Amino acid sequence: MRTFPSRALLAFATLALAQGLTLDPAHAQSKLPELRTFPTGAELLESGHALNREEKYADALAKYEAVSENDTTYEDALLEIGVLHYKQKDLDRCEKAFLRGHALKGEHAHIFAKNLGLLYSEQKKYDQALALLDASLKEFPRNTDLLYTKGGVLENKGDHLAALETYMACARTNPY
Repeated sequence: MRTFPSRALLAFATLALAQGLTLDPAHAQSKLPELRTFPTGAELLESGHALNREEKYADALAKYEAVSENDTTYEDALLEIGVLHYKQKDLDRCEKAFLRGHALKGEHAHIFAKNLGLLYSEQKKYDQALALLDASLKEFPRNTDLLYTKGGVLENKGDHLAALETYMACARTNPY
């Protein structure tokens, strides 16, 4: 039994011939427009890391900020943006990057919460840090990074008994 090409294939072939295109691969390549490729989020992050190591912070920041919000590496880019602003002592922009990442409620939400807790503690915004960490601990009750950070915030606040209790809870959660 002989098979016939689909209507879509026939329509494409007719259109190609009408446009003067040939189905011969050697000639078809020369008729195709040159495609412009864009770097992936992972490539942008890697470029940003290399520039960061070279202490070319403005260039690294541009790479991180070029990662699309729809890219799977966007959370990673926001973490890097926040850390880079922290290195440059730009704490307002650092906070904004971490807040944007935390609002995504993605796989790194606990890391953004921990970093915000540390940032707020450093700025002596202890109640804000504790509220954020407590809310995150409701979502991630066995996360020892969050517990340990909360202990540090309580210690910095001067509440040594609560800090000790939190450190002990952290040790019970993960004794290793």
